[in-house]
Amino acid sequence: MNQCAVLVWSSFEILASDVFVSLLNRKPSLVGSLLNAENTKKYYREKELAASLAEYNYDLSQHMGEALIQQRRLDDLIAIKNVYAALLDKSAVLQNTLNDGHLWRLYKTRNLIVHRAGVVDALFQKETGNTTPLGTKLRVTPSELKTFLILVGRAGGELVEAATSIIQGKPWSLTQGVKPA
Repeated sequence: MNQCAVLVWSSFEILASDVFVSLLNRKPSLVGSLLNAENTKKYYREKELAASLAEYNYDLSQHMGEALIQQRRLDDLIAIKNVYAALLDKSAVLQNTLNDGHLWRLYKTRNLIVHRAGVVDALFQKETGNTTPLGTKLRVTPSELKTFLILVGRAGGELVEAATSIIQGKPWSLTQGVKPA
């Protein structure tokens, strides 16, 4: 179960990165949002972007996302939230999902498993509210894993839908393209 939780987070992290690259490759004008937003201007710098020009034969018009992802990977939840708040500011539904406490818990659980062999420490307890005793190995339950899977599926769908609507120039709607049951 622990390794499944790691893979669930990893799939979300990869999706967030791939959507970022695709969105900026198709809409390079969005880079201004990242360079000007208070929470993301520290991630991306024009000077470093200019250094990428030679790698892409002095044409970033189809490679903006690739150039920017090299400056700052989307490998933590705070960066993902900040970047998508700047790029998809009209997507309150997505921001609510990204702010879900279970997604934070998944992100921190992944870090604990990968970097501390799953051994619970005081920081993990403080940041997640988890009550597993200090020094014991965290055990992700089937119920937690199910919650993580459902949440990542929802967040991923909302992310793809919001980015697609920007690429296509259409208003974003949670129900866009969803057929009633």
